[in-house]
Amino acid sequence: MPPADHPASRSGAHAGPVAGIARAPLAELVTVLLEPGADLYGGLLEGLTDAGARRATVVSGIGALQRTTARNVRHPVEVFPIRDADRAFVTVPGPCEIVSLTGWLAPFASGEPHLHLHFAASYVERDESGDAVRLIGGHLSPGACRAYVHVAVTFAVHGEVDGRPDAAYLFDDALQVERLSVPAAEG
Repeated sequence: MPPADHPASRSGAHAGPVAGIARAPLAELVTVLLEPGADLYGGLLEGLTDAGARRATVVSGIGALQRTTARNVRHPVEVFPIRDADRAFVTVPGPCEIVSLTGWLAPFASGEPHLHLHFAASYVERDESGDAVRLIGGHLSPGACRAYVHVAVTFAVHGEVDGRPDAAYLFDDALQVERLSVPAAEG
């Protein structure tokens, strides 16, 4: 639950720790393979769209990246939405190895697909004591990472329950952004 002075608390958007629960049957697994040089975000979104997926969750992702830029929130903000001035963008020229990839695909209220991903990738940095493996991670933005040799990401594509979707991005007035929305928790 956000702190009492957090805008989401003032909006009444979160009455308890559970904002919603999404349940959906697994329709299928879809693996998207990217060519060297492909934009990681754009390629994954295109692959999911080509596969007909509207909602999906990352199961696993592996591969190497040429260049990697991670986006992170630099400090707490009082005014939403969070702007680029409130974020840190850290770039590593590569090569990097994906060690973790998580996130989901869900549509905006307009029906346009939105892919929200976070990742971690390792890279080698030489210092006075020799090679050292370092880690970079954060939010994945369009154009931020390019495939190096091979990238494969598997998604669990969601089915629908009683013809209803399990999740969508809806506008949150308090935070002034589109946020993932799932049906309210029962009970």
